[in-house]
Amino acid sequence: MLIIHNLNKIQYKTLGKKNFYVERITEIFDIDPITSILSNHRYRIDITNRKYALSVFLDRMAVENEQKYYYLHAVSGSPQWLTIGEIKNMDKFLDKIRLVGLG
Repeated sequence: MLIIHNLNKIQYKTLGKKNFYVERITEIFDIDPITSILSNHRYRIDITNRKYALSVFLDRMAVENEQKYYYLHAVSGSPQWLTIGEIKNMDKFLDKIRLVGLG
């Protein structure tokens, strides 16, 4: 499972388009009411420009092909598959968040 240790470093970073920036990052998951098993672990990345707000989701469970890929998606924009290297590189990660959230 993906764990981002420095969540505070990405908070309040600008996305460079229409004055959007990362407002907050939270870890969320679903709980099965019958078995109390946690599932669907993901990060919710809230972006805003103080007029509009959007949420982008990064799944924490990897899909393995030749390497691990993590699914970044939102209601708007086109979803992206990210490698761990793209997530570690803050500039690339912010660009992917902008592309998915505002694209």
